[in-house]
Amino acid sequence: MKKFATVLFLASVFCIQAFAVTPLKMVYFKDGAPYSFSKDGKMTGILIDIVNEIIKKRMGIPVVHKGYPWARAQMLVKNGKADGFISVSTPTRKKYVETGKEPVIDIVFKMFVNAQNKKMNEFKTVQKLSDLKKFKLGSYNGCGWAKARLKNMDIDWSDGAGITVKKLIKRRFDIFIDATRGIRWNIKKLGYKDEIVELPQVLDQMPFILCIGKNSPHMKIISKFDSILKDIKKDGTWQKILDKY
Repeated sequence: MKKFATVLFLASVFCIQAFAVTPLKMVYFKDGAPYSFSKDGKMTGILIDIVNEIIKKRMGIPVVHKGYPWARAQMLVKNGKADGFISVSTPTRKKYVETGKEPVIDIVFKMFVNAQNKKMNEFKTVQKLSDLKKFKLGSYNGCGWAKARLKNMDIDWSDGAGITVKKLIKRRFDIFIDATRGIRWNIKKLGYKDEIVELPQVLDQMPFILCIGKNSPHMKIISKFDSILKDIKKDGTWQKILDKY
């Protein structure tokens, strides 16, 4: 009986240890700079650095980061082939993930316009998305936000954010509205800092939060993740990560 109890105890310890070292598989949009993107064959960016700081460094759980087309990344979590991602909470996603409450980062949407556009004074009067209907807009294929929020508007579609920025330089349309950090990244990368103006009006804002699949063995880390996320915001680590990009 004692031997059986000892074996049972050792087995339970082994299971706990095995769980403790089971890597957390996080998936991302592979072309979402500066939030998530591939560099030298590895995923990097704001979201990857924050996850590494909280889960890998402060929680001691190994993490595997993989980048995919965004629709595929979400499907991997839905099908239980990956553990989680960081994005906006939606009714559809809530069917297969549990979500945190503390924003990993707030995605802010503003307008970017050609500095030489003669409609500048008109642009400055825009206060809400519906005010954009009288302008020609630019966006890119795969931008779910534009597809959902800019319905029935005149949009010039491109194959990527970088191409959209280049079209803005050529004045193919009036306004490019998208997540500010992503557009700033492309403007800097393409060398258009002095040719494009970012207007101050915030037209939309969405919190990105941790989403873990309901079938993932790591689902219980969410509350701890949120707690540590608050800590790194207080101690300055979070801001240092943002400042890198």
